[in-house]
Amino acid sequence: MINYQGAEIVGQNWFETCLPKQDGVESQNRFKARVQNKVDLEVPSESRVLTKQGDFRIVEWRDTSLYDPNKNLIGILYLG
Repeated sequence: MINYQGAEIVGQNWFETCLPKQDGVESQNRFKARVQNKVDLEVPSESRVLTKQGDFRIVEWRDTSLYDPNKNLIGILYLG
């Protein structure tokens, strides 16, 4: 969908590589809120994603926090 090979994108900063600058701040804020357990909404969101060629794709995201048995945040799953 965004035309990168795995080796080109693995280890890169998603917000800097695949999001337009004007959209990156909002996405980062949502991510930070999720990490800080300030939001645990299971509601979809949309964002523009940049392809390798510089085109945009609109992606609807669903995200959820992942917890260990002690209720510690261990990850965040995003599905687009």
